[in-house]
Amino acid sequence: MTKKSKGGLWIFVFAAGATLGWVGFLGWAATRWSYTRIVWRIEQLHLLTLNEIGDFFAGSLTGFGIIGLLTTILLQRLDLQQTQEQFNTGQDATYKLQLFDRRFEVARQFSDALHHINSDGKPTTETRIKLADAMERGRYLFGKDFNDAADEVWERVSKWRRLNVTSATLSRKSKLTLAEASERQRVLDEIEDTDRWLWDRLKDGRFEEIFKKYLQMPEPRG
Repeated sequence: MTKKSKGGLWIFVFAAGATLGWVGFLGWAATRWSYTRIVWRIEQLHLLTLNEIGDFFAGSLTGFGIIGLLTTILLQRLDLQQTQEQFNTGQDATYKLQLFDRRFEVARQFSDALHHINSDGKPTTETRIKLADAMERGRYLFGKDFNDAADEVWERVSKWRRLNVTSATLSRKSKLTLAEASERQRVLDEIEDTDRWLWDRLKDGRFEEIFKKYLQMPEPRG
């Protein structure tokens, strides 16, 4: 039984119970449920004037009107509640769909960068920028597991940028001292180590498992 049908059943029970209760009260007020009073009331019916009969029905119907009004209010409240729940469900579904699309876009961007790295044999400036952008965009779309992995990649990409600036600065000099030449070689070695670490980390399947976890579609409800 759905929540709506349960709510409607309770309203029906309320309306039926209130109606029977009001009928019972009218019977008690008129006869005190005494057999003698019941017989006497029936015998006195022909003595009632039209005004008295009208007053009786007016008073009696007032109670039924109140019961009907309360029942209508409860039905409208139930309908409003169901409408609000349907709206919230629709809003939740829209949010989840938008979140899925954004996560999928980050995963696709990561996959494209990985494909280009695989084709080029090593990370390039373009793929590093694409990876850094994907890591930054995914920071607020995934959980802690993604952020921990992304922080490592972001740190290595940032390190590569700093090393690349140092290498470019030294390369612009026409003549290098022995210390500068040694420093430049050290920077180049670190850049190579950074590229190797980045490539190994990207192809170890860690991010693929994270994306698979967050992009898994929910099972349909039976």
